[in-house]
Amino acid sequence: MATVAVQVQALTKGLPALNIERRRGKSSLEAVKVCSNLRLQTDKFALKSAFYNGGSAIAMPQAAGAAPPRITMKTTTKGAYICRDCGYIYNDRQPFEKLSSDYSCPVCAAPKRRFKPYDSPVGRNANDTAVRKARKEELKKLDSAFGVAVPWVYWRRQFIEGLYRGLGLESKLIEIDNGATTIHCWAPREPVASKPSLMLIQGFGMDGAFGWDRQVFAFSRNFNVYVPDLLFFGQSYTTRPERSENFQADCLKNMLDILEVDQVNVVGTSYGGMVAYRLASAYPERVKKVVVASSGVMMDHQTNQRLYKLTRVNDVKQLLVPTDLQGMRRGMSTATVWRVDLVPDLFLADLFQNFYRKNRKEKKELLDGMIISSVDAPPVPVIDKKVLILWGSEDRIFDKELAHQLQRHLGANARLVFIKGAGHVPQIEKPREFNYQALQFLLS
Repeated sequence: MATVAVQVQALTKGLPALNIERRRGKSSLEAVKVCSNLRLQTDKFALKSAFYNGGSAIAMPQAAGAAPPRITMKTTTKGAYICRDCGYIYNDRQPFEKLSSDYSCPVCAAPKRRFKPYDSPVGRNANDTAVRKARKEELKKLDSAFGVAVPWVYWRRQFIEGLYRGLGLESKLIEIDNGATTIHCWAPREPVASKPSLMLIQGFGMDGAFGWDRQVFAFSRNFNVYVPDLLFFGQSYTTRPERSENFQADCLKNMLDILEVDQVNVVGTSYGGMVAYRLASAYPERVKKVVVASSGVMMDHQTNQRLYKLTRVNDVKQLLVPTDLQGMRRGMSTATVWRVDLVPDLFLADLFQNFYRKNRKEKKELLDGMIISSVDAPPVPVIDKKVLILWGSEDRIFDKELAHQLQRHLGANARLVFIKGAGHVPQIEKPREFNYQALQFLLS
């Protein structure tokens, strides 16, 4: 086995999410992270140790042909805490309870609230055979699912967050429900009193920042823009058991209360469109105008049957919460007009790691908890607001008939526009046309 020259860096000291890379045909794994222009690489043993056992490796040079550096492992788990999202174990000298509230997991960037006290199944020892075997199996599953990855999401996020900050937005974590729920939101650093407010609500998949980066620049000239992460996406999380779109709308309303936003225009796409519609129906005094994009507000429990036949799946979770790259590719091919089959695995693997790995159980519960598509769903309320319905002409997730049904349901208050050549995500596929139609409606 070829020796890999490495620089081993302590993975337990405050680094954000890592991108795991597996070279086909070779036995080495690389964890690549750019931090202060430093490229860190670890060999297979160092990565497994630091990632899965909470061990710490000391940075040291390695001469060509020299033996790999020895990794010192901590074997006690007394007072340790484990990350619910990635399995990273915090077992440092400083007690976990005394860490600052903004502490985050160095592996997956999960916030401090996602940690829980850790008890090893056998003798409270993180290196017990049973624990190591379980984690080895987990590593195999992740390897087979991810394959080779490139840090595209990391660089894209740096660009997006830099853009948002340049437009006067800042990242905020807002606690509601007495701390039981935390909503992450990009909000104006200093809202302009003369500008109306606009909230962009993402769909099921990426977080808010990635879902609306093509709109924030266009909308921020005329609006105070708010871009929240829905619960279980991005950094938003709750310990409460509710999972419906109504609960999502309630949380956003409470967030607006804390941010002191009296009235807001709302743009929602897909699942976010359902949340936007519920927000407008439950709190009409807080909402001015609504833009619903490619959203199955009028869907029922039989709507998905056509989708199942098209994609040859028997559950929508297989498309929205995929378990591997094949399922992710199938879902993206259905949602967009792009040739996703031509996209290399290394890019999809990076998306998989960043957007489909965390909170999988909770995301499935969101789909099960939807009120709109349930068998005993109440009638869809009519909202007395001006509504713009934007729909991709090539949408294969939600049929065009759902758009016409919503227009008929709302009557004279609604205007329907089909965006030619777009699929289920017109704000990404045709951002210029989407922005033009939305701005024309919101500013009229």
